[in-house]
Amino acid sequence: MLYNKWRPGFFADICGQPHITRTLLGQLRSGRLAHAYLFTGSRGTGKTSCAKILARAVNCQRQRDAAPGDAHGAWDGEPCNRCESCLGILNGSVPDVSEIDAASNSGVDNIRALREELVYSPVASNRRVYIIDEVHMLSAGAFNALLKTLEEPPPHVLFILATTETHKVPATIVSRCQRFAFRRIAKDVIYERMRHICETEKISIDPAALDLLAQMADGSLRDALSLLDQCSGEGSLTEGLVRETLGLAGLSGLALWLREAGDLQKSIGHLDALYQAGMDAAAILGQLSALLRDLLMGQMLGDLSVTRLPPGEAETLSAQWPRERILWALDRFAETRLSRSGDKKLEAELCLIRLACLETAEEPEMAKAPPPPKPEASSIPHKPSAPPPESEPPSKSEPPPEPASSAAMTDAERDPRWPALLNSVNNPLLRDALSKSGAKVDGDRLVIQTDDPFIQGVIKQAEKRIMELFPGTGKPAGGNHVLDALIASAGDLVIEE
Repeated sequence: MLYNKWRPGFFADICGQPHITRTLLGQLRSGRLAHAYLFTGSRGTGKTSCAKILARAVNCQRQRDAAPGDAHGAWDGEPCNRCESCLGILNGSVPDVSEIDAASNSGVDNIRALREELVYSPVASNRRVYIIDEVHMLSAGAFNALLKTLEEPPPHVLFILATTETHKVPATIVSRCQRFAFRRIAKDVIYERMRHICETEKISIDPAALDLLAQMADGSLRDALSLLDQCSGEGSLTEGLVRETLGLAGLSGLALWLREAGDLQKSIGHLDALYQAGMDAAAILGQLSALLRDLLMGQMLGDLSVTRLPPGEAETLSAQWPRERILWALDRFAETRLSRSGDKKLEAELCLIRLACLETAEEPEMAKAPPPPKPEASSIPHKPSAPPPESEPPSKSEPPPEPASSAAMTDAERDPRWPALLNSVNNPLLRDALSKSGAKVDGDRLVIQTDDPFIQGVIKQAEKRIMELFPGTGKPAGGNHVLDALIASAGDLVIEE
């Protein structure tokens, strides 16, 4: 495997982490090492490799012979990888350096056994070094057992903890370590490193294929080398061969797909052809969303070259997909539940159907089912009040509110209190729904006539503010909410909730 063969052997070989290697080399040269380190970051960024290099450096024969604090001496902080100690650590024959997988040794008994070993001096090295990988997998009891040891370890012990999920490590552990955050490796750095490896390994590869592998690695050099190992074989490695091996669609094909998004038959046909060729539905949608994301960034930055499409093709696609449509489409991609679905192809087809509906709509909101029409105040018939029978006495209950006069009502947008009400609604979706509710103002009363349960819910949430701005709205007899008052103000309109 290429990633094993090309695992960094020196701090200088670690790519994309100069802020970490520079600090560690300075501590090694000055002899001011910490007793515990915490290496955090995403996969494939060099955490374990850096831990192993540090373990060899603190026990290297060159370090023993150098004078502590002599920055101009014979030792630059790098392990020699040739002395007996370095070679023993590399082949695993030195018992003083232990690498522990916390995923399979997560119990408190494992940490107690480790604590019992700490009291013994190193056998063939300067220090005992414990590298605990994926330390966040330790149980709560194991963390508690490790806590005291990390706080006051023996002088001959060095802990190096590594994790991809820092938030799962207790703060009491983090505070007792020097923390180094490994960044995702930049695409250009991965590209140059892979180019050097390909030249050394005599692998013939096109620059476009190398660029695609660097992009697919997503900041992980180990993933990039694994993909290169998977694709490499006899002959020259081309971009088309990489896409075919990894199950990826071509960039031009994706652009054509987006241009034809309004034609549902062609869109589903593209998906079915790629699916029958063995490509994963999630990977296909991921590539579509990645192209839309690049197109959006190109529009925002004014440089469509980031899409890596020919200029004319990029401009045509940009004109067909303005920002609003891209944002709407990316939301649909995000809502697609491929990871939790038993039928990924069905979920992908539903997502493409939504895109086709979007393409034929004038605005993104029109792709959704339109709300029921809102009747005007003048069009709602008032329920006539039936006179009580002559034989029965008049009711002593509070008389119902008089129906509002349609002529006296004005649109809420003309009232200065209406913006204040809208600004009190924090959620932009709720605020937009309320602004489109067709509200009317009759003096100090607010009248909203709607049978939309969504808008009714917004009114209930804004009840307090409505009463402050429009005190005349009031509560009708038997009503419990301002919503009832608004309905009653419209003239005893009966709404089924």
